[in-house]
Amino acid sequence: MKYKTLQGVKLPVLCIGSWTSLWNETEGPKTPEDKQVCLDSIKHAIKLGVTHIDTAELYGAGKSEEIIGEAIKDFNRDSLFITSKVSGNHLDRDSIHQAIDKSLQRLGVDYLDLYLVHWASNTTPLSETMSAMCELVDSGKIKYIGVSNFSVEQMKEAQKYSTYPLLTNQVEYNVLARGQAKRGGPTSEILQYCRENEMFLTAYRPIMMKHPVTKKQRLIAGLGVPKLEEIAKKYQKTPSQIILNWLTSQKNVIVAFTSVSPKNIQDNVGALNFELQEEDKTYLNNQFPKDAEPYLK
Repeated sequence: MKYKTLQGVKLPVLCIGSWTSLWNETEGPKTPEDKQVCLDSIKHAIKLGVTHIDTAELYGAGKSEEIIGEAIKDFNRDSLFITSKVSGNHLDRDSIHQAIDKSLQRLGVDYLDLYLVHWASNTTPLSETMSAMCELVDSGKIKYIGVSNFSVEQMKEAQKYSTYPLLTNQVEYNVLARGQAKRGGPTSEILQYCRENEMFLTAYRPIMMKHPVTKKQRLIAGLGVPKLEEIAKKYQKTPSQIILNWLTSQKNVIVAFTSVSPKNIQDNVGALNFELQEEDKTYLNNQFPKDAEPYLK
């Protein structure tokens, strides 16, 4: 496993998420068998060195946190880095304090390593939200503060009202999604801010994106773009591994992925054991989005 260190915090460049196709949005896994698959996937990832686990109180109405709590029982808590998020409708002071207690209870832990503001609120001022987040650090219930889906301006405002530095902004970022207006704005601007302020950019949906018309999830690596397949063949890797390598090779970027397939989890870890040549990085930086356009219609 490869790691990156910022603000004295050493993290694996890969983080396993807990939201999958096996989930019902408000009820968690659809069957007991699906739940077991989810449990096994978290355990498998941890054994491969993916010790950073991401969840949120919103996922499955708390069921995601419960499953992770069950999955980590057999592991040393201090060897794990657990991230959760407070929902956008729980950002006033009282609600944040209630939310963290419920998340800790569902996870079966005494503290969170990282707590993120999932979305900025249109009603609760960030001054109140960030003050409450700092209180959680002071109480020992969380170690670090971060945000998700924040624009540069929102990050600046959040930092203004926080006595602790933001550790990360978790946003949608992949080889195609680089400027989602509803996901915080152009990723290049967000990444530049993160680099200037010693923050991680945690990229979610690293190899997936929503189809611009149908809104269904699509696997970028499965689009069939000849040049991407050619690059993958060159390194004897899969297109997904090429994309993950491209992401994790970027300064300050770590990746949050979701998978319930042991093989896919193993392949994702295998995306870290080689280095892309500059010509291939340049292609992914510049030309690939144009080449992929015909396959997205």
